[in-house]
Amino acid sequence: SQPDFYVDLRNNDFACPLPEWCSAKGNSLCEPCTHNITLPNIRGTWNQFGANPQHTSNLGYSTNQILDIVWYSQVSVSCDKTSMNRAPIISGNTIIINNNGYLTGINYLNGKIDWQHYYGNQMKEINVVATYDGSIAGYYNNQITLFSNYTGNTLHSSYSGNYSISSDLVYDLPRQSIYFNTLKKVNQNLPPYLMSYNTNNQSIDWKFDIFGESYSSPVVDFDGNVYVCNNEPYCYSLDYRGHKRWESQQSEDLSHNALTVSDTYFYYTTNTKENMLYVLFNENGGIYQKINFKDYNTGFIPYSNISISINQPSKNNNNPANSTKILVVTGRNYITGKNMLISLTENNGDFNFNWEYTSVSSTAYPISAPTISKSFVYFIDSSLITLSLETGAILYKTSLPHSDNLNGDQVSISPTGNLYAFSKNCFLYRLI
Repeated sequence: SQPDFYVDLRNNDFACPLPEWCSAKGNSLCEPCTHNITLPNIRGTWNQFGANPQHTSNLGYSTNQILDIVWYSQVSVSCDKTSMNRAPIISGNTIIINNNGYLTGINYLNGKIDWQHYYGNQMKEINVVATYDGSIAGYYNNQITLFSNYTGNTLHSSYSGNYSISSDLVYDLPRQSIYFNTLKKVNQNLPPYLMSYNTNNQSIDWKFDIFGESYSSPVVDFDGNVYVCNNEPYCYSLDYRGHKRWESQQSEDLSHNALTVSDTYFYYTTNTKENMLYVLFNENGGIYQKINFKDYNTGFIPYSNISISINQPSKNNNNPANSTKILVVTGRNYITGKNMLISLTENNGDFNFNWEYTSVSSTAYPISAPTISKSFVYFIDSSLITLSLETGAILYKTSLPHSDNLNGDQVSISPTGNLYAFSKNCFLYRLI
């Protein structure tokens, strides 16, 4: 919710109020404001998969090139090794893992399990999110459910109708909204929806018929606009109230594809008919560029529903549109069968090949979605790999005990530069 319009927001490190809030009151109390959110309860942490609602997998933290393990802990002996790219969620002093029906809170200082609850198959195995007050939002018993980050107990459940969720949750802190997609139910005449759940009033704010199903998470830009693609195939953008801004017909099924949004562009990958990175204008959905990965690597196919990571310039930059962005896309070479990363640079709208990484491992598991810090790219490829963000050079490999050469889930970073890695056999590692 917006603050009372009598509150002077000038020089506050607070999300910009909605434009109509400023203009309607005409008091100029919200200029200048910033998009840097440092509200103490969320503690500036990695509170969801992809780090933020833009899914850039980057919060701009400084980290070390050479990493030492501080501790490691087995979260559960009953582990789902097939789960796709969970991310350790940071909520205050607690690291949250949702795996195989278990919701677990681990103490960040010593790696000991503070609490653990088995919610069974009623606990949807999706990426949970940490909300404004530190509570954890998940999807339990067909309801958006808030859990305590201190005990793991349920705090509140909100019935969202007779719907089945089909995507991870995405949390937009300035509007305190959680977005997710639902499945079509023909026998009940229910279309597939994009839904908005408000954590303030703990209820569904709105739902929008997206006409086709989508298993990929929605993404949200800096101004609160939401983006989603489906299997029809169409992409949509809605404002924070659920009003459609634009729709754009695409070339193939996008229901499982990676989505990311920056200050100017909306990105997605294709991997059935084409092996492309599409770049659309945020404002109107028009196609700006189509980048064919075969131009850089003949066999590269981007993975579905993993990540396009990007070193997104801050909204506080004097001219963020002129800042160089580095994109890192996860995939596999279908000729060699090897996992890969491909990096592109974008400067003033020009996209160029930057570097590629090819796995030396023969594991069938995809490498984890890449995580970006100020200077490095981190991911799990049997060991924890540190690459140079600029050149792609391998800078360091950190062996993870008991990982059994399995690839893991996305690495999360705390504001103090600690890394949290989760392996496929349910070991959690803290490194610095």
